[in-house]
Amino acid sequence: PLADYTPEADAPAVAALRAAGAVVFGKTNLPEFGGDIQSYNDIHGLCRNPWNPDRTAGGSSGGSGAALASGMTLLELGSDIGGSIRVPCHYNGVFGHKPTWNAVDRFGEGPRPPVWPHALMDLVVAGPMGRSVADIRLGLDVLTAVTTGGIPGARLPPSSPRAHSARGLRVAIHVEDPAAPTSASCKAAVRQVGARLAAAGARVSEPGLPGPDLAEQNALYRDLLNAAMAPAYAASHLEWKAADERRHRLRADYARFFENHDVLLAPIAPTPAFPHVTDGPMGARKLTVDGVEVAYLRHLVWAGLATLPGLPATALPVALSDEGLPMGLQVIGPLWGDQTTLAVAGLIETLNGGFRPPPGY
Repeated sequence: PLADYTPEADAPAVAALRAAGAVVFGKTNLPEFGGDIQSYNDIHGLCRNPWNPDRTAGGSSGGSGAALASGMTLLELGSDIGGSIRVPCHYNGVFGHKPTWNAVDRFGEGPRPPVWPHALMDLVVAGPMGRSVADIRLGLDVLTAVTTGGIPGARLPPSSPRAHSARGLRVAIHVEDPAAPTSASCKAAVRQVGARLAAAGARVSEPGLPGPDLAEQNALYRDLLNAAMAPAYAASHLEWKAADERRHRLRADYARFFENHDVLLAPIAPTPAFPHVTDGPMGARKLTVDGVEVAYLRHLVWAGLATLPGLPATALPVALSDEGLPMGLQVIGPLWGDQTTLAVAGLIETLNGGFRPPPGY
């Protein structure tokens, strides 16, 4: 529907990047209306992963992840409602930041000619992707330079003082959960980072998640996701308000959780990049996790962990699988704790090693 559409003006996020000196020189691939964890469409075809062209580059910002990993560009602008920044980072071995909800102005991200929607869309955010924490911090600084949370002149608060040294840093890890089938390699990658942080002086624990169990959180996330994206969503406004109340109770649970923990480390997706699977509706597709078939949309469980309560999450690469594919993790922090998750991601980047290009790039 938008194949021949040309915007009348830059979206504010794009305008902010241009004003800071960025050169916008191309368009990257994505699924139709950003609605998949892979990137393909009838106009530009299939986006392939530079680590292995038979594997997905992820979605919805899959073209951005592939462009960064293969050295086409330094900085990308993505959006995230179902892991659309974090999942491509995980699959392509790059960095990205899902900001606190409404930290970055995303007006104009999804044009619907002839009128751009002005109302805030629930759950979704816009944020930077790059090849280092320094790159995505620079991108976030530019994207939040004019307004944060819709307040002109507002700024993100500084990072927690503890976030600049592993010594004394309070790190929670969550990798084992029946609601989120996850490969042994992806779980081990997160735990290995935890071990490195502990060896450097951090206090690392696996306390479990605040609030309801992850299965209940994910069911609530899927309800609100459908309300935001699915044209066929038919719940009443009172039902939506009840769901929103449960979401705000979870936010309060997380606020108490982060009184005792600085960050939460978790996987981004159940597996490294999987072979392309584009046939049939998403609800009917299957993926394999350590030899077991699971529903394709179980990929949304780890994505929803930070999206449902609107928390910031920084994605970064941390290891390679036995097949030589990148694996990442997400550093989740309290509301408006974006600078803290970036600072902790920077510590991990230093301890663990930074970006590595795919073979041949």
